[in-house]
Amino acid sequence: MGIARDGLSLMAIKMDDLLFIASRVQQYQANPANQWRAKDTAITLIIALALRSSAISVRPPPLS
Repeated sequence: MGIARDGLSLMAIKMDDLLFIASRVQQYQANPANQWRAKDTAITLIIALALRSSAISVRPPPLS
């Protein structure tokens, strides 16, 4: 059950989200002094995706 739950969590994170995060990290790495907001954006999005994924994976089973 743990593996299925983890798989569901990973499916909730879209490739577009990962690419967006990677682009923000690259912006920050290119110019940390002026692109600190890009890093903050990436961190905030990672936290939001983690919270969304955990909320999906702990959804109660449907009532029958």
